[in-house]
Amino acid sequence: MTTNARKVFGDGMDVEFFNFSRKGDYSLRLPVEVVNRAGLSDNLQPLSVQNMTGDVEVYEMKTELNSGTLRYAIDGWRKFMADNHLEFVHMLHFTYVTSQRKIVLNDVTSIYARMVCILFIQLWFAKLLVSIFVVYILMVVDMDIKTLVSLLWFSLCRCFVMVQKT
Repeated sequence: MTTNARKVFGDGMDVEFFNFSRKGDYSLRLPVEVVNRAGLSDNLQPLSVQNMTGDVEVYEMKTELNSGTLRYAIDGWRKFMADNHLEFVHMLHFTYVTSQRKIVLNDVTSIYARMVCILFIQLWFAKLLVSIFVVYILMVVDMDIKTLVSLLWFSLCRCFVMVQKT
């Protein structure tokens, strides 16, 4: 007989797995939940880290003081980033497996993908504003086409400068 029931904490959190994400960086500071589940505040001990190909390495833990708060980080994280060809433009998605005291890298996504989406929306909005401006000029102001084209060119240049600044 198999059962799919999972043990959960009182607040509904899964006892076995905890998912978290971090931006690629020189260090990996662990979430408080991982620190608590691993018992690091009581006993600073190594944790296993598994990459996306399934290779597992054991890393020592270190403490860092950040704005007066004690944080726990993986010692040697730069090596993990380099060995796995991870960069600062990556968002890293992890699962902490409590019973194995292991952090598993599940997925890597690009932060640029989000930035491209935002840029596309900004350009679309700029195009919409220019269209509204053209309709307004044609309906309200009696203007020749040469002046209108000059105004449109000026407006497009301004929109391009605004998008570049963001």
